[in-house]
Amino acid sequence: MTEDSRFTYNYRFRIGQLVNFLIGAGFLGVVIFLLQLPFELDKLMWVLIPVLAIMGLIPFGLTLHYWFRSFGLRITIDAASELIEVMHRGRFNTFKFNELTSIEICEHEDVGRYGFDFSFAKYSFSNGKHCIATAFMTNQYFVPDGIEPRIYKEIIPVIWKRTNV
Repeated sequence: MTEDSRFTYNYRFRIGQLVNFLIGAGFLGVVIFLLQLPFELDKLMWVLIPVLAIMGLIPFGLTLHYWFRSFGLRITIDAASELIEVMHRGRFNTFKFNELTSIEICEHEDVGRYGFDFSFAKYSFSNGKHCIATAFMTNQYFVPDGIEPRIYKEIIPVIWKRTNV
């Protein structure tokens, strides 16, 4: 078995996660600072504060959200033996490639310069189970031959259903 035929998706701390978290915390810190100023809020502040709060909540919230979805999950894909092994919360499940029914890849839609690396791939199996690999686990998603992934973009790519394997 060659090394390039085996893919392991596991949570890894990367500097980008810290940057996303700090950007969100920075915007929220500016909002708190502006709210503490001793002068009366005018129309500009009524617009500026919610905009800065939203710009801070998106990366801050998505970073926490993706961390909770990625932590404690390991997906190992062996292309040579056509097996997908999912370890979630201490339980191991193994699936064959022929049990894989669909792959959905959701990418983050950049809004001008306001773009981050939030994406995920949802691997669905014939028994109704699915597992989700996030951008915190890998920077490249595996797609086996014979399956055409559904790729779409969202401005706020939220993972609504967690891994249920």
